[in-house]
Amino acid sequence: MAELWKFRSRMQTDGETITEFVTALQREAKYCKFQDYLPKALRNQLVFGLRNQRIRTRLFKEKDLTFDKAKQISLAMEASGEGAEVLNRRMHEVNLMDRKKRKRQPVQNPAQLGDNKVSSATGPECYRCGSLAHLANGLPTLSALRMQHYAVYLQSFNFEIRCRPSKEHANADGMSRLPLPDTSAEKRVEEIDVVEVNQIQMLPLSVEELQEHVRKDATVQNLIQALKSGRCVDGRDRFGVDQSEFTLQRGCLMRGIRVYIPAQLRARVLEELHFGHFGVSRMKSLARSYCWWETIDRDITDLARDCTSCARTRNNPAKAPVHCWERPLEPFQRVHADFAGPFMGVYFLIIVDAYSKWPEVKAIPDMTTETTIDRMLEFFATFGLPSVLVTDRGTQFMSELFQTFLKKNGIVHKTGAPYHPATNGQAERNVQTFKDKIKTLQCSRPQIQTELYNILMAYRRTVHPVTGKSRSMLVFGRQMRSRIDLMIPSVEGNSNSRGEEKAVRSFEINDRVVARDFLSKSEKWRFVIVAERMGKLHYMVELDDGRMWKRHIDQLQPGPVSRASHTDGLPKMETVIRNTISSIPNLTPNVSSSTLNKQPSSLDPVDSHTPRNTASPNSDTQNEIASGTKSNRVVENGNEFRRRSSRMRKPPVSLDL
Repeated sequence: MAELWKFRSRMQTDGETITEFVTALQREAKYCKFQDYLPKALRNQLVFGLRNQRIRTRLFKEKDLTFDKAKQISLAMEASGEGAEVLNRRMHEVNLMDRKKRKRQPVQNPAQLGDNKVSSATGPECYRCGSLAHLANGLPTLSALRMQHYAVYLQSFNFEIRCRPSKEHANADGMSRLPLPDTSAEKRVEEIDVVEVNQIQMLPLSVEELQEHVRKDATVQNLIQALKSGRCVDGRDRFGVDQSEFTLQRGCLMRGIRVYIPAQLRARVLEELHFGHFGVSRMKSLARSYCWWETIDRDITDLARDCTSCARTRNNPAKAPVHCWERPLEPFQRVHADFAGPFMGVYFLIIVDAYSKWPEVKAIPDMTTETTIDRMLEFFATFGLPSVLVTDRGTQFMSELFQTFLKKNGIVHKTGAPYHPATNGQAERNVQTFKDKIKTLQCSRPQIQTELYNILMAYRRTVHPVTGKSRSMLVFGRQMRSRIDLMIPSVEGNSNSRGEEKAVRSFEINDRVVARDFLSKSEKWRFVIVAERMGKLHYMVELDDGRMWKRHIDQLQPGPVSRASHTDGLPKMETVIRNTISSIPNLTPNVSSSTLNKQPSSLDPVDSHTPRNTASPNSDTQNEIASGTKSNRVVENGNEFRRRSSRMRKPPVSLDL
């Protein structure tokens, strides 16, 4: 609010010019935040704050007045008033001096006053006719600004004004206006002449030699004659350059400060310009200061290009834009291969699929052609033969044996230029990636292969930024399963998802069956009891000696109900059953002693099908050694029998990769 009041109360002070007043208004308006209203606010305050009423009245009469227009009119009227005042003051001084010399007399004006009438006008007397009327008020205030400026300009001269009648005037002739000869110019030396002569002397040519060749050069003779005579020539005679740029100096043609070099001397000048074997830009900048001809830029470029010394040490050209390989249509259509290492005495053969970016890294002991072909065969056997193989120009890939191997398999071999690894950038990028990852792990040499497998599994699961999918998804159509997937709860599949299955035979828990024995050479089948059912076709069975076997349904047959065996060295059946029943808690046997003491009949499947064991008493011990287990034997009342194993059964543990 204070800034706005200060701006509104700002008026033009005594002795302050309009320029100073406008500057002060603009300075005060910066703090008022007028924004779009700023031009109108400045216009209004300029008009209202002027001290000169004449200028304010003139601005009020203007239609569509803007700030810039008001400022322009005010400055013009201010300058007109100042010029008029100065001119009036000067004329008044002149008239006063003339009036002191002459006697003041009234002037008669017959046209206005009539005969015998004297003008009574007062004021400064005219220095021409002595009249007092037309100079009474001095020069008009609103006279032309050009006249006022001219009057101010004349004040700087000391002159005498004389009145000369028109009849004494005569026309000026041309001869009287001719300039007199200036004898001092013969000894005066122009500065431009000194510069041009120095430019000629700095060239590897003498002035005399340059004059002689310029005089013999037919292409510039018309231009030289035109410069001497002052006439204009056609554009083809002046090389399409404005003729005002050419001058003559001591018989040499100059364009500005540069000397024109005839065709016979250009080779010497170019050799001098290329003395330091600099490039095109430096040669052109140096030539533009001394010499010129119509094809100087092209000649300098050709000289720098054809110089053999410069060509041997020339820098590499600008790199071409990156050219991308054509994208294959299917996986393993084009593969890239390269070697890495040695790292801790091991080399790596890296193969990358161009479509899916699938990497294969083979740890190899050497980089011979035979080893390379062997690993390539392993890769081709897994993913098939590619159409194109891209490698560098290594000796392994360029050998005759490797070329024959590729031709037999119908593979096109493409290689890049020597020392240009960007051509095989697909493989080079993966070489750098796997080298960095192996170094980061800081593993020992025996662990390199294991860590390499872990790196490959993690890398194949990651999403590639170009394809937007993981490598395994593009190759297999699914994501590879890893340990991180164990965190996700799995959904149990529907049992009917396998389709219709035929009914197969089965056994129940504690069924007496016969299992196939693959450890004994004398007995093909063993009598066992079904202990656990694992799936639909597999069973865990327990032998009489307590050992546990896993058998397929095709390796089991129905067997006898009892465990009796007539082989020597085995306990009686009733003893085994009695001890078995007594060992089961909360079970009261209801079997009579006569039933337990009953011997197996001749129709018992054990007696009729099991051959009597006639081997030595150590046969059971030999079977135990062959099977790798040791039976637990308990002696009770002079009878030896076997009991069940008391070890804990644990589920199988998945392989921890």
